[in-house]
Amino acid sequence: MRSEIVYIKFMHSESEIEHAGVVYKIEENAITVKITAHPGCASCHASDLCNASGSVDKYFTVPFQDGISKGQNVKIVTTLSTGFRALFIGYILPLIILLGSLIVLLAAGVGEFWTSIASIAIVLFYYLIIFRFRDRIEKNINFTLKPS
Repeated sequence: MRSEIVYIKFMHSESEIEHAGVVYKIEENAITVKITAHPGCASCHASDLCNASGSVDKYFTVPFQDGISKGQNVKIVTTLSTGFRALFIGYILPLIILLGSLIVLLAAGVGEFWTSIASIAIVLFYYLIIFRFRDRIEKNINFTLKPS
């Protein structure tokens, strides 16, 4: 049996991530875009009969752009590096904090109940800090619109 080495080619950091949406609301300095996320079972023929199927609406606010009107189909675009930054801030770093606090507190001899309570409290504190500095974070995570 012959073994092969598989090389994974990573996309250039300026590659784009696009999602189709509809302009929901236009304000003086911002545009709100509604994106409908469909679950994996949405393509199933029995999805109308199943209670597990459905869709979730997500709303994104982007800076105002000329030439965009309410109800228009658009693509919301961001760079791949921006997507990874948001993923790291929202999911990966809190997971690291949670696991790290669990390991440290258990190694220090704190009981399992208080370790779990303290770890959850630390992650909640992290999210409060993120909420507090959301305006500063928003400046680094940019979305743009492209007409569809």
